[in-house]
Amino acid sequence: MAVTRSAGPRRLPASSAGGSASFVRADFASLAEVRASAEGVLREHDHIDALVNNAGVSIPSGPRRESLDGFELHLAVNHPAPFLLTHLPLPVLGTARPSLVVNVASAGQSSVDFEDLTANCLHPGTHLDTTMVRAAGIAPAGTAEEGANAVHRLLSAERLAHSTGRYFDGVRETRMHPQAYDFDDRARLRGISEQLTALDQGD
Repeated sequence: MAVTRSAGPRRLPASSAGGSASFVRADFASLAEVRASAEGVLREHDHIDALVNNAGVSIPSGPRRESLDGFELHLAVNHPAPFLLTHLPLPVLGTARPSLVVNVASAGQSSVDFEDLTANCLHPGTHLDTTMVRAAGIAPAGTAEEGANAVHRLLSAERLAHSTGRYFDGVRETRMHPQAYDFDDRARLRGISEQLTALDQGD
């Protein structure tokens, strides 16, 4: 998980702690649905405390599958969709109090091939007990609660409240793929991401 200062549109406090939650549906294979969900949340909230980008897809090898926007499906769901979902609520992030974004990622990382933007996404090595892991025929090696606890730790730890650009394997801070620290590649990927999501058109 990478922690970034700022946050996005979904606040899900535990009901057992006296909080409340609302559900907003969005198919991450459609950037139009991502936009609509973000706009709906922004109409209802003038501040966003935290966004946890946890949606992802892992597709067995086989014929190329594409999103509704014509992008390779791994790439579409795992990068442009959360990129857009994090960008749209920027005007209300940190307005009333600090905000956080947590991107749930995989320990199975590889460099970006800019000539073929296909994301080869692997589930983290712990293989948490999720529908995606079970559907792949993998015996879960950890619980979904363990994953949730790791995310909650990043959201609630005071020492991380103003941190950005850090990567955690579970609760342990570690290094990302070396390419993630290359400023030229980061700038190039941001530019491509803005093109894919049409943010370069002034949105």
